[in-house]
Amino acid sequence: MNLKSTTDVKIKTSEDINTMTRRIAYQIYEDNYQLSKLYLVGIAPTGKLFSEKLKTHLENISNLKIHFIELEMDKKNPTSKIVTTPKNYSIENQSIVIVDDVLNTGRTLSYAVNYFLSDRPDKIKTAILVNRSHNKFPVKADFKGVSLSTSTQEHIKVKLTGQHQGIFLR
Repeated sequence: MNLKSTTDVKIKTSEDINTMTRRIAYQIYEDNYQLSKLYLVGIAPTGKLFSEKLKTHLENISNLKIHFIELEMDKKNPTSKIVTTPKNYSIENQSIVIVDDVLNTGRTLSYAVNYFLSDRPDKIKTAILVNRSHNKFPVKADFKGVSLSTSTQEHIKVKLTGQHQGIFLR
């Protein structure tokens, strides 16, 4: 997507994203204040970047030891292959937050949650920057930056690096 295209409308700035990220970090901390550690799972590529921003805010506002797991999957075919980095982690009886940039149908988050269920975590929550509310799967955003009423023909692009950061509607 060419972010300089006249059809792209910037609906949130990098400052807006930072404010939303900080607010979500506080909500996550409020939900986990009694713990000593927390696992953030960032769905690559943009959910990973968003989770890294959340991690920074959480470390600034809390004493939680934040462990990070990157999850790579084919979002169009989530049953094909899921890879985590690091490969060795222990989330049994732990609290995890699965992080992505946009919640559209819920398919990606559903498969991500399912991937970790066999590891028997104590709690799984989700954090999303943009909730489009076109859910087809029984998953919701526990922590969300913004809810947008969009048509299914419209697209949301989140750009968290570089010169033209923001949330764009196409």
